[in-house]
Amino acid sequence: MQAAMIPPTGTITLSFMGIPITPFPFNFVDSSVIERALETHPLLTNVRVGVSGTCWDLKVNIEFLSSGGDQPLLEVVDTSDIAENNAVVTVQGVTDGYLRLCPIPGDMLAKVEKDPQIRVYVNDIPTVCGRPCTHTVDNSLNPSITEASVTGSSSYSLVVTGVGFDANSPEANILQWLGPENEVVETANALTASETQLGFYSQTLEQFQAGTQNARILVKSSGVSEVYSVDLGTASATINSITPNTGALGGGIIVEISGSRFDPYNPKVYIDDALCPVLFASKTIIQCTVPESTTDGDKPVTVVQLGITISNSIIFTYDASITPEIVSAQPSTNIPLAGQNGWYTGSQVCTMQAQTKSEGACDHPLDPG
Repeated sequence: MQAAMIPPTGTITLSFMGIPITPFPFNFVDSSVIERALETHPLLTNVRVGVSGTCWDLKVNIEFLSSGGDQPLLEVVDTSDIAENNAVVTVQGVTDGYLRLCPIPGDMLAKVEKDPQIRVYVNDIPTVCGRPCTHTVDNSLNPSITEASVTGSSSYSLVVTGVGFDANSPEANILQWLGPENEVVETANALTASETQLGFYSQTLEQFQAGTQNARILVKSSGVSEVYSVDLGTASATINSITPNTGALGGGIIVEISGSRFDPYNPKVYIDDALCPVLFASKTIIQCTVPESTTDGDKPVTVVQLGITISNSIIFTYDASITPEIVSAQPSTNIPLAGQNGWYTGSQVCTMQAQTKSEGACDHPLDPG
């Protein structure tokens, strides 16, 4: 505003893009009053208003908040309600608006293609193909297994027959042993290779797990074969011993089962019909925690794995005579108060050496092993 003889009063009408704005006071009013008038305009929506200056040089600063980019100036439509004839109203731009464009992701520039395309992501942002990115999936290029068997005499190999193998680089052919959910549990590189046959391992028969296990071949240059069920046989699969071989009816002790051709990844051990939870397994050793039993006597030990059962007349003996038994307790009707002694009577009760509120240690009268 330019200086007038007296402070101006009245209202002023502006327009934006040809649409009038509700008239607002032309004097010192709260900026929110002007904001509300401007925000009634359908194309402005949100603005920020600041009022500054003196009565002779009043400035109203208007910032567009919701209308992006460079916008046209407001136009003065009617100043006839202003009481002072010398008042002049002008509109000028202070800062041009702009629209900030971020880098365009590659998927916004991608074209529709008939064939499958390869897409590369950099920091989770898709890139655009600078040249054809067609990738044709051809299952005939994948390796395929038609037969697999363990062969040998003193030294044994797993021979895999099929097509699509890398004959030039044996180590590029990888055998993947699979678990119950077809997850990879073990891998081995081929020692010998032709286009139709691969040779894996050179070891004793006892070093192969026994049973039937899923496997597949990964050829680095072409891909992965379908899953194939490999029959590894049962010869020499046996249980040699269990240590210790005697325990109390309550179980809870850790035993070690030795033998050969165990599955180190998913074996199940049973003492009679009760599961002995496995703690550790290799191809020659399994450790598990003996379950409890309601009866004493000899119980058969078996290992179930890969579709077979391994047993060799090995037994674990539950011995009631070494099972601790409490026959009475004093007091028997309530919990002893602090400072009171509790008395327990029974057989095979151990001598306490150390104890806390949550655990105790004692010398057992008889070693079950």
